Amino acid sequence: MDVTTTLFFVDPGVAVTGKYNYDVLLSQQIFPAIKSITGDTFIFQQAHRARETAATRDADFISTYL
Repeated sequence: MDVTTTLFFVDPGVAVTGKYNYDVLLSQQIFPAIKSITGDTFIFQQAHRARETAATRDADFISTYL
């Protein structure tokens, strides 16, 4: 089983805010990569700055990914 993904890069000068983290990194890059390996069942835990991300997108996250 191949469990590797491509590398994810942030363009120079981009401010990685909670919104950017959720909208771009997680939603467009990381979650699709995880789902391609595990299917729809997985647990994702993010500790660093997670409060900002969860506070801004908690309802969308729950409805979209659970």
